[in-house]
Amino acid sequence: MSVTKSTNRRRSRYVQGGVTELKANKLGFWDKKKLPKDNTDQLYTISSKYSKKPWLLAHDKYGDVQLMWFILQYNTILDIETEFVAGKVISLPTTSRLKIDLLSRSVT
Repeated sequence: MSVTKSTNRRRSRYVQGGVTELKANKLGFWDKKKLPKDNTDQLYTISSKYSKKPWLLAHDKYGDVQLMWFILQYNTILDIETEFVAGKVISLPTTSRLKIDLLSRSVT
């Protein structure tokens, strides 16, 4: 099974979540992009079903487990064990805003 590098995947945070410097086939400095909030964002209280499972929420909300990075970055969550837990309120953009406004950058 071949694995596609994070910098070659269209939905990767290293492609759409900021600017990544590559050095000798390794990731260098990553300048994280600030993702703007909007008044159409939905406040969502993490349920026990999604506690410590951002990939499951990404799948159920946006149809793509690879977008878990987006949910985490959008809410400035670094540690899913302590910050992505039941009861925490996070912001989620609408699916159309996510795909049209926030993830419209293509792989170069």
